[in-house]
Formats: sequence, C-alpha cells, structure tokens
Amino acid sequence: MSWLKKLMANNMKQLIIARGPSGSGKSRMAKELSAQHGNAPIFSSDEFFMKNGIYEFDVRSLGDAHKWNQTRVEDSMSKGVPVVIVDNTNTTGREMRPYVDMAIRHGYDVHFEEPNWNPKLKTHEGKWNVDFLDEMQRNSDRAKQKKSLGRDIIQRMVDRYEYNPTVEKVLQNEAIH
Repeated sequence: MSWLKKLMANNMKQLIIARGPSGSGKSRMAKELSAQHGNAPIFSSDEFFMKNGIYEFDVRSLGDAHKWNQTRVEDSMSKGVPVVIVDNTNTTGREMRPYVDMAIRHGYDVHFEEPNWNPKLKTHEGKWNVDFLDEMQRNSDRAKQKKSLGRDIIQRMVDRYEYNPTVEKVLQNEAIH
C-alpha cells in the first residue's frame, strides 16, 4: 500500500470528484451523493456563470470560473467540512490536480465518481458513448438552461477523457487511460 493510501485509509473527510462529459448526469449524481452525505456542499464552476438564475456561459471566463471554484473548495476544506463534492467535467488529471492537491493538504480522502444511471452512457469497451451523450444534449432541462452543446464539443471531451484515475496518477501527471 502506498504512503498516500495509508495516510488516507483512516480518514473521515472526503473529497468526491464527480466527473464525466457534459450531459452524462454528473449534477444529478452529485445531488444524490450530497443527500447520502448529509447535504454535503457541491461546488461547480458552472455556478460562476449563473446570473439572476440564468446560465450565461462565456468561454473567455472559464479560467476565472475554475479559479473561483477552487477557492471555494479550498475554503470549505480549510474549515474541515467533512464531505466536499466537486461537480465539473474533470476530464483530465490536469483538471483534477488542484482539487487533489487541496485534499492532500487538508487531509481528505479522494473518491472519483462517474454517472452510471443508464447502460447506454458507455460503449461495450467502457468509453463514453458520444451518440447517447449527443442525444442527452437535447434534453429539455439542458436546453432551458442553455447548456446544450454540439456533438463536436462532446466528441472532444470524450477524446481527451482520461479513464480510471487514481490519486497517484493525478499527482504524477501521468496519462490516465
């Protein structure tokens, strides 16, 4: 067992990193996980783009949104909130690294979670199913929130997605495939 796993084995504080392409059901899963953990706080960079209850995404502000979200997570961890949930696409280890670093700094165990509410979410090979995710983009709730994305964007998310992350792989900046 690695030093990191030993350190975290007896820990009660948890960071849950919800991950998956847009439209895969991450937010629904994050809400379910929150309820299972006594209404644990959920932190999403998407909240940065909410203006008077309306989602107003601006790609030029994406970096600011992630920094803002990271600051909120760091603040919660520094206060010792027992369970913290990050609800972003988290497609690569590089995207998850700031949260994993915070977890280690504040003594949190890290769990990576992906939606699995429908067997069509992934192909037989275990990769995200672009056809199904593209279909989910036309979901009326996503459309109302102006969160629907084009197939090309979903395809790029799936193409860069790093599967089976571990804390060690994220820290070593290894490709997670």
